[in-house]
Amino acid sequence: MQKSGFLEVVIDQVLQTQIDMLEKDTLDDFMLSQSSLGMGNHRNAPLFTFTVDDGTTSDLRVLKPISEKYGIPFSIGVITGMVGTPGYMSYNDLLDLQDNYYYEMLTHTDGHKDLTKMTESQIDLELSTSLTAMRKNRLHVNGLIHPYNANTDDSEMAIRKHVSYAFAKDGGAGLGRNDLRNGAFNYKIRRTAMGSHFDNAVDTDLPTDSLEYYK
Repeated sequence: MQKSGFLEVVIDQVLQTQIDMLEKDTLDDFMLSQSSLGMGNHRNAPLFTFTVDDGTTSDLRVLKPISEKYGIPFSIGVITGMVGTPGYMSYNDLLDLQDNYYYEMLTHTDGHKDLTKMTESQIDLELSTSLTAMRKNRLHVNGLIHPYNANTDDSEMAIRKHVSYAFAKDGGAGLGRNDLRNGAFNYKIRRTAMGSHFDNAVDTDLPTDSLEYYK
């Protein structure tokens, strides 16, 4: 997501449409996630958030002005190994977004590694390194955005020791109401790309960074 103009159009014109869609088509998935996260059981109030990956400085140019104008916070998946390097926000930047604009901070791991290709001990080190760095710098973090949106049952079990919930692009697929009992939905919260400049279009020639694609 590179253009604030596009995001403003999304917020102004699409937000209510998205809510209506969630209520009609995917409410069960959202309600299960909502209930398992302890967010209540209000069937007319689907739970969603705007998530962005990596913690790049473009978020300061694109997202922060939207938050200032509309009062809408975002959730940022932070690659802690990149914080403060060229093109990435500093911990002071992230702290400002958290404390003054109510952004949610999520770990996106320390080195943006595919957790499905790692052993449990490697996952433990990757996440503990990232979470320790974030908390040491006063960021409140208890969730994860899966790098590459990749997740398996094995990687899910490993991350449960470190975070309370996680987002993945294909999250929730194949899960049913029984999975609510063991908290599976918490670690497979579904993401839907909006304004993506890299996702491949499905069944259309429309560019994925256009409003028409999401209509």
